[in-house]
This record gives sequence, structure tokens and C-alpha cells, in this order.
Amino acid sequence: MSYLVEQKKWIGVLGGSSRYDDGQILAAYKVGQELAKRDKYIMTGGTTGIPYSAAIGAKEGGALVVGISPASSFEDHVTRFKKPLDYSDLTVYTGMGVAGRSSVLVQSVCGSIFIGGESGTLNEFTAAWMCGNNILGILTGAGGISDNLNSLLSEIKTAWGSIVISEKDPVVLVQRVCEEVDKVYAERLASVSTECIGKDVRDIINKYKDRNRK
Repeated sequence: MSYLVEQKKWIGVLGGSSRYDDGQILAAYKVGQELAKRDKYIMTGGTTGIPYSAAIGAKEGGALVVGISPASSFEDHVTRFKKPLDYSDLTVYTGMGVAGRSSVLVQSVCGSIFIGGESGTLNEFTAAWMCGNNILGILTGAGGISDNLNSLLSEIKTAWGSIVISEKDPVVLVQRVCEEVDKVYAERLASVSTECIGKDVRDIINKYKDRNRK
């Protein structure tokens, strides 16, 4: 039996936590719902606003949700940063602050979707872009920094290798991001082997099980 964790299941959803409108909130909710329908899990900054709406949509659809918090504890998360704890199966307390936790989040997923947002979302997008192995989905027509990301990218000459997908429809955006994530992840997984790693531990456990069966 294999217990390989499928990284392709994890998609980041990022966007404004303090400034947003009704349209952005509903778009994020639809993104969360659609990711759950496609058997994906989501990772957010464990924050309010647009990521929180995506988390609600995903949890209602039965998906796992992980929040990567800037705080050092749940007390810090709630009292200092004023962030929610509900609609998350696990909150990881990085203690790295808002900017510091961004790279942890975007490097732990196989794809990310950006909705609205301001400077914090721009920082997250830049971190994801420079990973070089991400699938980056941009919701256009929703306002905020996500409407300007393609224009900014047109001025960037350095190619880091990330794939950018832009769509106005949140459901179509999720569909395209998931399809690309599945394809790219399969190619990346085929290039590495994990079978030998930890084999000594598995062998000891298997011998123990064999003895107990006799």
C-alpha cells in the first residue's frame, strides 16, 4: 500500500484579506466550490476576506483546507493578526509575518489562484512566479491587483518557468488550472523516485507485522 501524498491535490487561493467587494467574495467562494468538485484541497494564508471565502466554499464541498498563518500561535493568530480559525482543517503557525509566510505557502502547492488583492497579493504572486514550477491562475475582470498582473508580467524579461493562466470566469479558471496541474505534476513525479527513501524504517515495521501474524 502506498501512502504517497499527492501534491497535485493542493491549490493555493490568494487575494485581498482586508479590501474586497461582493463580486470578489462570491468569485472566491465559487473557486473553493469548484476545487472541491475536482477533488482538490486548498491552502490559504489562514486569513480573512477572499481566501476565507474560498475556504468556506471548499469546506462545504468536502475539501481539506490548510491555512499558513503569519502568527506564532493560535492566540497570536486571533488577537494580534485578527485572523479566523474556522473552515480550516489545519493552521500552520509560521511566526514569519505576513510577507515571510508567502514563500512557504506558494512553494507547498502545485498551483495557485489569485483573486483581487493589493500589495500583499502582489508579493504572493511574485513569490509564486519566482518558484519556477508553479501553475498560476489569474482571475481577470474582478478588480484589484489580479487585473494588473498580466500587464506587469509583460514588462518582466526574466523567465522563471511558471505557467500563467488568465480567465474571467472563476469556474473555467479552476478547470484550466487543475488540468495543467495534473499534467505538469505527472511529468515532475515521473522524474524522481521516492521508493528507497525510508525503506529501512518500512522494513523494520513490516518484519514486526510479520512476527505478530505468526
